[in-house]
Amino acid sequence: MQYQVCPNITCIPAANKEQRLVNMSHAFSLNLPRLRVIPIAQTKSLAIIGGGPTLNDTYKEIANYDVVMSCGSTHDHLTKLGVRSNYHLECDPELMQVKYYQTNKIGCTYLVASRCHSSMFQVLKHKKVILWHMWEEDLTIEPYRGELAIKGAISCVLCALSTALAMGFKDIHFFGFDSSFPDKDNHHAYPSEESAQMLTTRLGDPETGPQFLTTSTWIAQARTFHEMQGAWGHEFKATVHGDSMMAEMQRQMGR
Repeated sequence: MQYQVCPNITCIPAANKEQRLVNMSHAFSLNLPRLRVIPIAQTKSLAIIGGGPTLNDTYKEIANYDVVMSCGSTHDHLTKLGVRSNYHLECDPELMQVKYYQTNKIGCTYLVASRCHSSMFQVLKHKKVILWHMWEEDLTIEPYRGELAIKGAISCVLCALSTALAMGFKDIHFFGFDSSFPDKDNHHAYPSEESAQMLTTRLGDPETGPQFLTTSTWIAQARTFHEMQGAWGHEFKATVHGDSMMAEMQRQMGR
C-alpha cells in the first residue's frame, strides 16, 4: 500500500538527488527493522506534534492522548517541556538537522526515513530506530529495493500523518501545527531560523476574515493538508489544537 499526496502539489526536495541517494544507501547498510503497515484501525488516539508557536500554549493537553508522535526539530524542545513521545519521526535529509537532537528521550521509538543523513543514525545509534522510506518521484523506484515507500509531503508533520495512517491510526490530534506566526520573530515554539519572506493572508471573507502572518511554504502546507483531508477524509478524523491559521481553516470547513 502506498499513500498518495493529492494532485497539484509538487514537493521539491531540499537536498540534492545525489545526497539523498547516498543517504539511502547508508540507511540500507544498517539492517534496521522496518516500519510495519497495520491495515486494521487503531482504536487509540494519536497526538502529532509540530513546532509551531502555539505548541507552547497547548503542550499540557498532549497528555490527554494515548500515543504521542513528535516530529523533526521539536525533539529537544519537547524534552525541556517534559513531554514524552512514544514515537519521534524524522525525514529531513540535511546534516544540520542533528543539532535538534542534543537531549535524551527515554522510552521513545524513532521513525527515521532512509533519506536522512548518516549523522542522524549515528546520533541515534543507541536508540530504538525503525526505518521507513519516503517516496520521492525524482529518485524512481530502484533505490527502494522493492520495499514499501510512503508518499511524503511538504513538511515533517504531513509525513507523520501519512505514516500514522499507514500504522492504522484514525483519531489524530495536531499540536504546534500552525502554518502561521503571531509575529515575524516567533515562527516556531523554539529558536529556529526562518529566512522565507513573511506574507499576510486572510481566511474566509476577503474583507473581514481573520488575518494571519505566514510564508509561502506554510501556505503550501495548509493547502496540502486540506487536499489530503479531501482525498483521505474517510480514513481519519483530524483535530487541530491552538489558535492558528490551520485551526481556523478547520473551523471554517466545519471539521
